[in-house]
Order: sequence, then C-alpha cells, then structure tokens
Amino acid sequence: MRRILVISSTVLCLWVGIATASEEDAEELEPLVVTASRTAVPLARAGSSITLISRQEIEQRHAQFVIDLLREVPGVAVSRSGGVGQFAQARLRGAEANQTLILIDGIEANDPGLGSEFDFADLLAFDVESIEVIRGPQSSLWGSDALAGVISITTRRAEHPLRLTGHAGGGSFGTFRGGGSLERKSQKYHLAVFGTHYQSDGINVAEHGDEDDGYTNGTVSLRGGVDPLPGLSIEAVGRHTDGRSEFDPTPFPLFRPADGDREREVEQNYGRVQATLDLFEGGWQHRLGAAITDTDNDNFEDGVEETSTNGEKFKIDYQTSVFFETAVLADAVHTLTFAFEHEREEFVQRGTPSFFGDPNQDQDTTNIGYVGEYRLEVWDQVFLSGAVRQEDNDLFEDATTYRATVAYVHPSWSTKLHGSYGTGVKNPSFTERFGFTPDTFFGNPNLAPEKSEGWEIGIEQPFFRGRLTAGATYFDEQLEEEINGFFFDPALGPFGGFTPVNTDGESERQGVEMILTAIPLEGFSLKGAYTYTDSTQPDEVTGQDVREIRRPEHVASLAGNYRFLADRANINLTVEYTGEQIDNDFSTVPATRVTLDHYTLVNLAMSYALHEKVRVFGRVENLLDEDYQDVFGFETPGIGGLLGLEVGLDLM
Repeated sequence: MRRILVISSTVLCLWVGIATASEEDAEELEPLVVTASRTAVPLARAGSSITLISRQEIEQRHAQFVIDLLREVPGVAVSRSGGVGQFAQARLRGAEANQTLILIDGIEANDPGLGSEFDFADLLAFDVESIEVIRGPQSSLWGSDALAGVISITTRRAEHPLRLTGHAGGGSFGTFRGGGSLERKSQKYHLAVFGTHYQSDGINVAEHGDEDDGYTNGTVSLRGGVDPLPGLSIEAVGRHTDGRSEFDPTPFPLFRPADGDREREVEQNYGRVQATLDLFEGGWQHRLGAAITDTDNDNFEDGVEETSTNGEKFKIDYQTSVFFETAVLADAVHTLTFAFEHEREEFVQRGTPSFFGDPNQDQDTTNIGYVGEYRLEVWDQVFLSGAVRQEDNDLFEDATTYRATVAYVHPSWSTKLHGSYGTGVKNPSFTERFGFTPDTFFGNPNLAPEKSEGWEIGIEQPFFRGRLTAGATYFDEQLEEEINGFFFDPALGPFGGFTPVNTDGESERQGVEMILTAIPLEGFSLKGAYTYTDSTQPDEVTGQDVREIRRPEHVASLAGNYRFLADRANINLTVEYTGEQIDNDFSTVPATRVTLDHYTLVNLAMSYALHEKVRVFGRVENLLDEDYQDVFGFETPGIGGLLGLEVGLDLM
C-alpha cells in the first residue's frame, strides 16, 4: 500500500508539474522535414512516421557518432561489431541495413562497394544540424535503397556574420577529439567549414587476447551558397573522411574474432551542387542538381594490402513543383511535383587471384527514375499525399512503386491521426551479385530484386498545451524475394561456400512504436520511445518462419535533460534498452542460431558555460559498465568518459 501511495504521489507531482511548466518550454517553431515529400513539409502534417533529432538534442547528448544517437529512435535497431570505428549498421522496422537509404545533405551515401549499405562507423556528429528518420516504404519518392525508409542527415550551415570555433577533449581508451569551424554569413552568401580529428586506442574486440583495436578519423565538410539574383540560389556541399581502424580476423574454423594485425582504411567523398529558381513569388519552383559519391575500402594484413573495393555514384536530377490554391474546396492548398533522376553506379574490386577464384572485376549499372507527387491540404486539418515512381534499370526489370499518406489534426483537441501505404523495391547489390572472398563468400549474378508493401496507422495526442505528448503507431510490412546472404552451398569451390539466394515465400515484419515527450518542470524535459518488432523470414531448409538475425523484439529508450543556472549548465541522462536478439554462429555448417542477451546502456552528458564564449563538456558512456554484444563474438566497450572544452569567437 505504501509503494502505491509513493507511486501515486510521484505521478501526481509530475502531472501538476507538467500543467504548471512555463509555456516558453513548450512553444517551439513547427519544424520542417525534407524526406516525407519531394518538397519540405511541416512535421505535424506528414502522414508517415518520422523522428527528428534536432541540433539542440545533439549538443545536449555530446555523442561523438551519429550511430549512438540512432539508438534512441523508435523502430531502429543498431549493431556495431565491437568498439568505435568498427562496422556499424542501422536497421529500420526489422529490415536489412541495405534496405534503408542514407542521405547526407541530399547525397545518396549508400556505398556501392559495400553491399549498397552505409557503414555508420565513420560518421561523426560534430557538424550535424539534424537527423530525420522516416519509416516505411519510400521507394516511390527516393528509389531502390529506400525500401524500408530513409535516414537523412543535414549538416550545419553558417549562422553568424563571422565566427571561429574550436574544441578539444580527451578521455578513456586513449581517446582524443579536436577540431573547429569557420562561419561567414551575409545577405548574399553563406559559407561554413568544419574539421574534426578523432582518435582512440580502442578495445580488444576479440573475446580472448589483449591486443586493442585502435581507430582514427579525419573529417572535413563544407557548405556554402550564393543568391546571385532574386529568386535564384546556388548551393554546394562537400564532405571528405579518412578513417583507419584496426580489426581482428575471424579465422576458420570458429569464424570469431582472434587477435591479429588487420587494418581497414576508408576514404569517403561526397559532393553536391544545386541551383533553385523560384518564379511567380514562389508559386513555381525549379531545382537542378548533381551529386557524386566516391568511396574506397582497403583491407590490409600484416601491412600488405589484401583486398580493396571502390564504389562510385554519379547522379543528375531535376525537379519542378507548382504550389497553388483553389476556391473549389475551402482553404485548399495544392502541391504538384515532377522529378527526373539519372544515376550511374560503378563497382571495382581488387585482390589476389587463387585456386578459389579471381576477385578482380569492374561492374556498372545505370538507372533512370521518373517521380510524380501530389499533395493536398484542406481546411488546415486534412493532409493527403500520393506518389508514384517508374524505374528504368539496364540490368533488372523496370519497376513501378507508389505511396499514399493521410494525416488529420483535430482543430480543438490537436489530436493527430495518420496513416500510409506504400510499396518498395531493392535491387541486388554489386556485392551480392559479384562479391568474392576466398573460401568464404561467392556472389550470385542471378538474384532478383526484393519487393515489399507495407502500411501503418497511428495516433498522437498532446496534453497541457503540448507539454505532454503521447503517440502510438502500428506497422505491417511484407517482403518477397528477400535475399539471404548466408546460404551455404556445398557445390561452391573445393570446400563449399556461402552465397546469396532469393528466399521463397514472404518475410513478415509487424510491430508497434510508442513515443512520449514531456516537460514536467521548467528547464526539464523527457523523451521516451518503445518499439516491439516481430521480424521473420522462411527458413531455407524447413520452410518454417524464423526470427531474423540482429532484430531485437523489444527496444526502448528514455532521455532526460535539465538546464539550469540561467541555461549556463546542462545535464543529460539517456537509458537505452535492447532486448534479446538472434545471431549466427558460423563455426558449424550450416550456421547455428544463438541468442544474444538483452542489455541496458546508460549515458550521462554535462556542460557548463564558463563564459559566454567558453564551455566545458563531458560525457560518460555505459555508466553501468554493461557487458554486452551487438554481434556474436565481438566485444564492446565498458564504462568510459570524455572531458573537453569548446571556444567560440565572433569576429564581426
């Protein structure tokens, strides 16, 4: 009885606190998102499920890498093969990592040389302005890689007339981070340059031994623009990353990490230039752009290059949008968009030929996409959209995908009901079709594209003038021709090998995503999320449905932030729970399914402004020193901390 009274009192205090919190904390400008449509749309009017991580949240958490921020997003499961710098994946709603499109400032960052997925190991968070995660099939808007959704990263732009910043910090595992930025903004142009160097001695990812696996990263990014004429703007972005990580081999017969002298060197280059022309006071917009993605991944054994892959994408796109209102329906606003995209991808692999085969090859493909989208807003309450895309590919059958969304906001209660239905397609990657690893992996050039359809329905309800918001979404998706990349074929090579195959039957993914945000006290905010995901695929041998690997059924997070001392001080605490998940043990043939234990990560971040232009910050990761694995056999870091200093100087 006493426990019930204590809990009731706590809930009552929270309730009263929310009701009396200052309106300043609750009132924010309505944010825009750029992936829910081919044109920017207010987040509250989007019919699809979207999570937006703002610059303020990134700064409060002081996370070093974007992958660490994604752990708090509903519907996202994160896997990292060890410590910092090791291969890191993000999966949406039980899908594979290469079924999610990654955009960096509108540039497709999925690597053609890495199985058409994006390795989050090298993506630092220092220059990131915001992160959008849109879930559900988005191929009708963004093409093949967006079968399960889109993760869009937008970098920072110049916000000050002339500003110079610098930061430096260090901590556990021999970690050092340093860098700075230069911003220049005027009425006619803006330019921002950011540079960061990160290095760490790392940890030993192998379960046995004492050899640490270190990591270094140097990243430089640039974002600028000019407005030469009224209505005309030209923008350019560029990003260069050099990364070097030590890793352990996974030798026969256990195929688990064992101490060894292996290195991975990666070079990533992304660039885009875009011109936007607004006519008739913004009623007719034209956008023409070109983007390039160029990546190199080199693996070394005992200092000698063993294998390398290179992936390139070159894309030209044009988009035109018409915005108009009609009197047929009261307060009806229309947006009609047409887009054209031409993209060429190239894949190069180099290695030493042996009696197992010759890895050396050059492959390429060309894809043309035509997109049409219509958006309708009625009475400022009902928001509808429909999109269709036609893909012309020189290697696979042409594909048509489509999507429809609806959102309704009650004018008095602010209740939001939303739903969407869409289809998706994912073309086999170069690695799946032609990849080669001696005595281990053989590509399959006969693979067919994966196809999906999915729907969702959800509700969001704010209380106390937006100081408390709760929401829930149910999703259901089916995938045909899913590619199983670990099918063992005894006929391959002298000892057999693993190869990708299209799975018979349907893979199913359904679940529930729940969110909660609250401002119980002035300066104090809470943000929580929970996801239940049931992701299964037919077993190749038995035909029975089995859980897909590295997709935990239960994932939850809770983040609390408190700013005080006239906003000079800030403390942030996050709790991230990952439930049990299945993985493969390749020491047997066929592989044995094993269970990875659930775990909870607690992270603490703090900052204090010593001066208007000087701030100290610190972060403690894995505060409870949890022992866990995201990937079977790969150890992860224990408790660690970092302390640093930031300085900003306004020169104008």
